[in-house]
Amino acid sequence: MAKIYEAVKIGFDQIDQNFIRDWIDLIGRCTDPNAYLDPAFVLSALKYLKHKRITIVALYHVYSEQRILVGLGVFEFYMATFRHPFPQFQAYKSTHSPLSGLLIDRDMTFEIVSFLMKYLGTRYWYMVGVRFRDFPTTDALGQVLGQFDKGKWTTFWDYRRAVYTIPEERGDSWSGEISKKRLASYRKSLRDMEKLGALDWQIISSSEVSESTVADFLRVEHSGWKGEKGTSLLSNSRHTQFFKETIEQLRERQQVFFSELRLNGKLIAGTCNFISGNKAFAFKIGWDIDYKKYSPGIVCVIEFLRHTDKKILNLYQFESGSTGNSFIDHYWHERWDIADGFFAFNGHGVLIIRLLETARQSIKSVIRLLKIK
Repeated sequence: MAKIYEAVKIGFDQIDQNFIRDWIDLIGRCTDPNAYLDPAFVLSALKYLKHKRITIVALYHVYSEQRILVGLGVFEFYMATFRHPFPQFQAYKSTHSPLSGLLIDRDMTFEIVSFLMKYLGTRYWYMVGVRFRDFPTTDALGQVLGQFDKGKWTTFWDYRRAVYTIPEERGDSWSGEISKKRLASYRKSLRDMEKLGALDWQIISSSEVSESTVADFLRVEHSGWKGEKGTSLLSNSRHTQFFKETIEQLRERQQVFFSELRLNGKLIAGTCNFISGNKAFAFKIGWDIDYKKYSPGIVCVIEFLRHTDKKILNLYQFESGSTGNSFIDHYWHERWDIADGFFAFNGHGVLIIRLLETARQSIKSVIRLLKIK
């Protein structure tokens, strides 16, 4: 008997506690954990951060008298962009989201993605397809999108992002993951800071996160170039409120933790990390600019390598959120393939994308030739 699926466009007035409960339950069953598609993150971001017109589509498996949520997509509506002058959806990715994607039940991935794309392409017939920015193609969902026929998936560009698989037990092997030069620099920073007083590194689990934890982190995240360029969370009151509200909701569900490096009780470096499924996602890092010469941010990262194992966090993997060529690349040596790509709904969409990409590559070649001359 064929499975019956139903697609429903969800209005903001329909997002009640029952729907959020189903959303959270889907996260526990999805192909690829993604903290940036958690309702705590998404709904706070949509409330406080700028975005285009939003379309939320819920996919249900219907049988007997039950409707089980098996897929969820949050999309922004673009009539055109400079790069792609045609109407399109973009998988939602806020200012503070290092990843985009979809939430799809792991037991019926291809079926649900096929149904979703057919629904979007039929209901919104004037849209060419869906663009995915910073999309992990090595995950199961990325592989599924590449399986569609007629070349519906196109990768515009890609890069590799640092990830870290947490060991079963934390032995002395951590030092072998760092070059001798960086290890010596780290040990010097430790010695120099210890001369200034008591130096402590710790993990603050969800139940221990307090208002002062959040306030201290916001202070160091605002310190230095982020504050100067106006990109820190404290630089904009709406971004600050988004962060606080997200943390409060994730804290209640035990889905957030902080790592802290403190000198004489004062936070001088820290990270904020979200949890989804069996993975952790490094959201932000900050350090006190007054202690810049001691590289407290790097020390905080290495202390994490020294102390963290699965017995402490009960997690499998840690995603860095980096955009390539980050300092974290020198300490975490595994990689995810991350892409900016497009899924075309039909053959016309595939043709449009191919023509535009051919034109773009031709223009780039001409520019390179002109530079050489």
